[in-house]
Amino acid sequence: MEKIPNIRAKAYFRLAWLHALVVERLRYTPLGWSKHYEINESDLRFACDTIDQWIRNEGKDDIAWDALRYLIASCIYGGRLDNRFDQRLLASFVAKLFCQESLNSSYPLIQDDTSSLSIPMPQDTTKMKYVEWVKQLPANEKPTWLGLPDNAEKVLLISEGSKFAVDLLKCDQSDESTLALDLDAGENKDEGDTAGKPAWMVHVQHTTANWLKLLPKTLPSIKRTTENIKDPLFRCVEREVNFASNLLRSVRQDLTDIQAVCDGSKKQTNDTRDLLNNLSKGITPPTWKKYRVPPRISAMQWMSDFVARLKQLDKLATLTTNEGVQSLRSVQMWLGGLFTPEAYLTATRQCAAQSLQVSLEELIMHVQMLDQPSQIDSNKQNIFLITGLKLQGASCRNNALFYSSAIIDDIPLLAIEWKMPTDTTTLQKKSNQQDVTLPVYGNGLRTELLCTMNVKAGQANTSEFHFYERGVAVLASALE
Repeated sequence: MEKIPNIRAKAYFRLAWLHALVVERLRYTPLGWSKHYEINESDLRFACDTIDQWIRNEGKDDIAWDALRYLIASCIYGGRLDNRFDQRLLASFVAKLFCQESLNSSYPLIQDDTSSLSIPMPQDTTKMKYVEWVKQLPANEKPTWLGLPDNAEKVLLISEGSKFAVDLLKCDQSDESTLALDLDAGENKDEGDTAGKPAWMVHVQHTTANWLKLLPKTLPSIKRTTENIKDPLFRCVEREVNFASNLLRSVRQDLTDIQAVCDGSKKQTNDTRDLLNNLSKGITPPTWKKYRVPPRISAMQWMSDFVARLKQLDKLATLTTNEGVQSLRSVQMWLGGLFTPEAYLTATRQCAAQSLQVSLEELIMHVQMLDQPSQIDSNKQNIFLITGLKLQGASCRNNALFYSSAIIDDIPLLAIEWKMPTDTTTLQKKSNQQDVTLPVYGNGLRTELLCTMNVKAGQANTSEFHFYERGVAVLASALE
């Protein structure tokens, strides 16, 4: 580290700080990074070797910053990232640390606006001085040092608490042999007799009975004709309704079988034994997970979410039958309540392409965050309304993004409009406003990227990378 030129020690320190920042943000996944990446000391060693290779002339404080930034952000650390927003975030960290301006003594290493804390970049050339500098740092290290919001620790605790609650339910009935023995004993009881049944069986029987009351018996069918099949939104809704009908039939049959086994009117099978084993622990049966949901979702959460999805599809099917397929263009769609939300976004784009008589690739999505439908310009066409979206890490006021101390903020209504990129209004908007490209994820785990959308940045003296550092994203569903 102390070999000449002196810039070697400075580059090593910047690399050590970057490595610590990247690894520490993994603790706050999915807020720090969208997923947990396997980043270890081998990446740090490889980056150190890269620094040695790109120090140009022996004895001169000169280094190829551009090459170093590219190799670290795109190859060494960036090669492990598979999310483009994580790659943008890493590139912003690397660009701030590995630049010629960072050699100035007043260049800020840590800039915490909430506490007015500012720590300049050290410019020492020996290991001992850097160790002394580290010892002088404040003992209380806040998440803002990592670029995260102040409430990042609270978000982490809420997530850990939710996982603990699910694990606690699993510990309630952990012995499958005892479960099977109790099931056999329950078959000999008279129907309606709960005195001799184990407590977990009574609880499962009561819970499944309530679920059967919540679930509709069937969903309204949608009649396909030669005309409405041409509409992309109709095809999307029809697929959703057919998928939901099949899953509803399967779930109701499982619940009915469980009721019969608990009543003693039906002998248990391997399938019902697995169902009872899962439901007694609050685990969602794998046979119910026919669409993408968080892997640790409890059975109660899954059922509540499934019932809400069925209510929306029932409304859509009834609306289509009574008012025709054109009514689907003005409906307020809960994007997170669809089994394949990407298909709906594609369908809206196809509708706009048919209306404008252009290809899909020529259209660009423009969004507007609204408080109520009356704010929509009635003269505009190809506008589709989405509800139920959540904004994490920021708030939206007057269709602009601002920093927020709240964990999650609701987006009352999102208007999507597909436009041609050559519109004069679009060009004027881009020239006068700074947009932030936000990711839209399927749920709070941020494993399913649905699309991206550009939103105006209302916060003063900021850039889009500051929003990325804070983990700002749009969630179609708050499930984790």
